[in-house]
Amino acid sequence: MSLQTLKQAIKEVIKQNESKGYHPEIFIFQTKKGEAFDLNYKVGNFVTSQTAIDAVLKAIKKYGDILTIEDLIVKNENGFGLPQKIIDKAKQNAEGFEWKREFFNNQK
Repeated sequence: MSLQTLKQAIKEVIKQNESKGYHPEIFIFQTKKGEAFDLNYKVGNFVTSQTAIDAVLKAIKKYGDILTIEDLIVKNENGFGLPQKIIDKAKQNAEGFEWKREFFNNQK
């Protein structure tokens, strides 16, 4: 999966989440499905929002291995050009999400 733009990454997260049965409403609303004119700002807000983080954790518990925008920001060579503080927060979130995935998988 070679995602070059933040818009592509957003669409991939939505597609993968929906394939798992999860409809990421907050993410879709904030990013306008990747069509928001200020995507960097919207994604930055999403990554730093405790409400969004809580929603992702809840979804991981219910749906398992869902893809997050944080996962893709961390994997992208330049973090899709986002500010370093957002990339750092995305890394922190992604590590926490991965821990939760492993925790919930071990509970089954």
